[in-house]
Amino acid sequence: MEIRPINPSDIPAIHQAAESLWGSYIIVVHLEQYNYDDLPGFVAFIDNTLAGFLYYEIRENICEALTLAALIENQGVGTALMTAVEHFAAEKQCTHLQVATTNDNIYAIGFYQYLGFQIKEVFPGRIDLARKIKPSIPMFGENGIPIQDEVLLEKEL
Repeated sequence: MEIRPINPSDIPAIHQAAESLWGSYIIVVHLEQYNYDDLPGFVAFIDNTLAGFLYYEIRENICEALTLAALIENQGVGTALMTAVEHFAAEKQCTHLQVATTNDNIYAIGFYQYLGFQIKEVFPGRIDLARKIKPSIPMFGENGIPIQDEVLLEKEL
């Protein structure tokens, strides 16, 4: 598996994957809208095939993974991307790594806790407000749980 910073030639494949997964390459986190093209990130390739991507933002001493996609499952793609951003954040003297997900995303919450993150804060109703910015956010997750709250997880570096 190859992990490296995103470069311009990766953008079309990332846009296609993001639109397939989430309907857009625009994301809303903490009620702020982000365009992938404006963010730094990392990509994962397996046999020259896009296997995943992660976009992040650094604010003061906090690095936040704003989106993570493992396009090939059970190959360690998500773990490798999170490890890459964690090492990068530590090099930049960040003291914490954060990630937000939705209340319905039980798999992601468990995955991040497995990587050493702790739930820092839950923002009830935030996803209901985020739909005003991005109406394509679904009402229910794949598991039938209503998507309503934002869950912020954090790991000390």
